Amino acid sequence: MSIPAHQLQNFIHAPLVPIIITIALFSIVNYQVGLLFASLLCLSLFLQYRAQQALAKTDQQRNQTEVEATHAALELVEHLELLRSAGGCKNATARVEQAWSAQSIALFKTNTAAALATFYSAIAAILPCLGALLFLYLTSVKQHELYFVVMLLALRATFPIEALALAALSVNDQYAAYKNYREILAAPTLPELDSTQQVLVENYTVSIEDISYPPIFNDFSCIINQGTRVLINGASGKGKTTLLHLLMRFDDPKHGDVKIGTTSLTTIPLSQRASFFAYVPQVPVIFSGTIASNIRISKPDASDQEVEKIARAMMLGNLLDRSPLGINQTVGEYGAALSGGERQRLALSQAIIKNAPIVILDEATSALDSQTEASIIKQLQELKCTLLVVTHNSGDIWKPEQIIHL
Repeated sequence: MSIPAHQLQNFIHAPLVPIIITIALFSIVNYQVGLLFASLLCLSLFLQYRAQQALAKTDQQRNQTEVEATHAALELVEHLELLRSAGGCKNATARVEQAWSAQSIALFKTNTAAALATFYSAIAAILPCLGALLFLYLTSVKQHELYFVVMLLALRATFPIEALALAALSVNDQYAAYKNYREILAAPTLPELDSTQQVLVENYTVSIEDISYPPIFNDFSCIINQGTRVLINGASGKGKTTLLHLLMRFDDPKHGDVKIGTTSLTTIPLSQRASFFAYVPQVPVIFSGTIASNIRISKPDASDQEVEKIARAMMLGNLLDRSPLGINQTVGEYGAALSGGERQRLALSQAIIKNAPIVILDEATSALDSQTEASIIKQLQELKCTLLVVTHNSGDIWKPEQIIHL
């Protein structure tokens, strides 16, 4: 929003003011001074253009290194534990230090180019004035007031040019911000129907009809009847998680269709489609806050009693009893106060409280010991829903009614 208010005015004043003053010099002095002044102005603009071109080229690298340094700093903050355990305390900061060093070098080059641009700008600003005055002196003009008028107008004409000395820095910053903004807007999106149009769904049988999603699936089909316990297994990289994403329409297949009942997912608005699924991914997403606030993400109006009941059913009783705050105790920054198993059980609680007709678990119990896993699976088996479970193991403990092997 600062572009029209602060940047464009420089580029409007820079050509208009010199043009108007050059015309005035034609009238006030003579055409010779006017032509000379116009020629020197063009030379000044050319010098300024070359200086700005060099500054802009140098400053582009500064913008790029700033972005990389920001990403490296965020990476350090978010994954400090992993970086420390993998490379030790010293090596944990190596990547961000390299990014900061590159940023410092790029900033030094930009400052050097900015100093040169300022120097050339000063020369460009004074050149027309000196040239016009020298011409008057060499042509033996004796009117001292004319010297004053020419000097005043010449300096005023070159003032906007001088103001462009560091314009490339501002332009580069604005362009980088605009480019980042466009990248966000250009993120791929799926076409969605009007969320106010609800679609009638007869049942929650899932039909996968000849879907192709290169290079993983090619004319893949299957039917998952409502209320079925389904096990999806296979080696890593065979498309288990991809299949789940297609079932929930996180993406569309290149060919074929996925239906709920007889209704294509593409014709069901997002607000309605989201109510069909409860999903626990491989790596649970835990938000900073309390146990209750995380569980209520799926059901904001859930009572404290309902939240606690679900949490205890998912074997979080020890966690709740650890503090007098119970479900209102904090989980730390992104769940840092929880163990891996507690995070999974919290994510399961969040999914189960939604009471969705289709529950999808992607390695959702991989961090649990066998006894806790068996207790939770027993609770999940009692749900009145379609249950889809992804696992690398045999999965016999889930007692599946249907197995999809990829």
